[in-house]
Amino acid sequence: MSNVVLAFLLLRSKRIMSLNQNPVEKKRMRDENTARGCVIRNLQKLNQRIAELEYTKAELKRVQELLRKERETFFPILHKAPYGIALIDNDSKFIYVNPAFTNITGYTLEDMSSGRDWSHAASPILEYRQEIINSRERDVIHKGLEKIMSIICKNGEIKQIECKPTLLDDGRIVVILSDITKWQRSDLACST
Repeated sequence: MSNVVLAFLLLRSKRIMSLNQNPVEKKRMRDENTARGCVIRNLQKLNQRIAELEYTKAELKRVQELLRKERETFFPILHKAPYGIALIDNDSKFIYVNPAFTNITGYTLEDMSSGRDWSHAASPILEYRQEIINSRERDVIHKGLEKIMSIICKNGEIKQIECKPTLLDDGRIVVILSDITKWQRSDLACST
């Protein structure tokens, strides 16, 4: 052992021996040891909390990376889909429309969310949303509640739209729109 360690041990043993004789010093040492133990326990708890936070931070990074990858995969699918797609929340507000929706109806998400005079065009879709919600109890939505409706596009054109809804677990509805105006006109022309 080094001289420093031996000197420390010697001083410590002398101090302990003197404690046995001095009750005030004994109490001070007990209080010191109690305080030291409390500090050590607090440091251990702090270290444990730091480890938990580091784990949480690592888990958050992992989840964020998964979310980023999912967005990179699914957003282009929605964005480039040949069908109009609208996501309608529980308050009948449009929260997403893809470019095909805008191509079919002429309305953008900004038009839908700004409260401009698009309601006459969207009202069939919103009424349809309520019909979908009402049919939830009959379990029709899971079998597919498709509907053909007329809507007035932003440019004033009237189109026949086939709507296919999907009810999400949280009550929001995804509606897929197909413009079937040309097919209906050709069917009408063929039948006359």
